[in-house]
Amino acid sequence: PVPLLIMALRTRRSRTVFFASGLGGLVFFSLNMYWFWPITKAGAVALIPYLALYWAVFAWGMRKMREVLPVPTTLLAPILWVPLELVRAWMLTGLPWVYLGHTQYENLSLIQIADTLGAYGPSFLVMMTAGLVTDFLTHPIYVRKKGAAPISSRSEMGAVPFSGRRLSRVLIAMVLLAAAAWPATVAYGVWPLGQDTKHPGPVVASVQTCIPQEVKLEARNRQIQELEVRLLADQLNMT
Repeated sequence: PVPLLIMALRTRRSRTVFFASGLGGLVFFSLNMYWFWPITKAGAVALIPYLALYWAVFAWGMRKMREVLPVPTTLLAPILWVPLELVRAWMLTGLPWVYLGHTQYENLSLIQIADTLGAYGPSFLVMMTAGLVTDFLTHPIYVRKKGAAPISSRSEMGAVPFSGRRLSRVLIAMVLLAAAAWPATVAYGVWPLGQDTKHPGPVVASVQTCIPQEVKLEARNRQIQELEVRLLADQLNMT
């Protein structure tokens, strides 16, 4: 998300931010929802631009909110991103797929917080971290102390005595916030992973198939019952 955030904050025109982020969303969802095309091309043509619209609204909203609110991107980005994921999970019956938090599916200690916050908890943490990186890339790390001589140009920064500058308190606060959020999230996840989860009662397993869509279409179009029987047998053997 860092390039998306920098583009949203540094691009001059809000209209350009909207369309550029929407184009990025089109590419992203076209690649990640590729399996949708064999099912219904008309549906994919309607669905993918709809999903890309969330990227456009997010980037445009970031730009507009930063113009009126002096809030660091570390806070503003996740505060705006997560509600949009919530809306996407509800609007038009909902499509809670390809969330930012889903990128952390292999980090078991990091995603245990989903038992309370759902995928939105990891999404918030990932976007907050991206916002922190963006703040470091778009804001000065050192700022002029009160009463120090002003810096008339960037080229003069090297000539300003170090004693006349100090670390940005805003960046320090955001670093402390992230430094507290990450260990707290991981600590929350480490504890349940070490607990015994076996209790008396029935054991239920759910097996999700992973058959390529083109294989299903081939079986349907050619009406080869033998292929369908073999697929079923493979699933039964794996189960």
